[in-house]
Amino acid sequence: VGFQKFFDDLVQKYLKPLAEIAYPEECDNFKEQHSFLVSYEPNKETRQNTHADDSSLTVNYCLGTRSWFGGRGWTGGELYFYGKRDPNPEAADQKMPPLRPDHLEEGKDGTQRLPQPRPKWVYPHKIGHGIFHLGRQYHGAYPLKTGRRVNLIMWGRKEKRRERHAAVVVAPPQGEVEAASHTKINY
Repeated sequence: VGFQKFFDDLVQKYLKPLAEIAYPEECDNFKEQHSFLVSYEPNKETRQNTHADDSSLTVNYCLGTRSWFGGRGWTGGELYFYGKRDPNPEAADQKMPPLRPDHLEEGKDGTQRLPQPRPKWVYPHKIGHGIFHLGRQYHGAYPLKTGRRVNLIMWGRKEKRRERHAAVVVAPPQGEVEAASHTKINY
């Protein structure tokens, strides 16, 4: 749509210097960026399961939205964060966080409980504010309860590849199969 140069410049001039200060070892030389919008609303996509991005750095900027009735905002949909994926894909002791930390499991005594470990940090979105993190940081979004929210996602990458996948989706425990948002991107 003609925004490629704008986002290339934005990442190189503004985000790259910040990333080099925050994460000097991992974000020292971006070769490419990929930007896209995500939209969450009830009865459509309301959540993002736990995953790690296909990027060196991820920026998540909340654009927000106005509802059909003139109101503003939403409830729910906070980002949650776990530890980082090992940069070595061959690492044998990769600790996978829960696919859905808000999914209730039945305890031995029959009570419902959240799976462990709980997220290390939760970030509530606010219109006009953003957050950046390493792409290998496991994260997701709790379900949006009401309203609609749109976010601009920007990925900075240290290398170019012909084919990329939008996220490295965490496998559910005990071999369960669960649908997760996964978009294939060809360059």
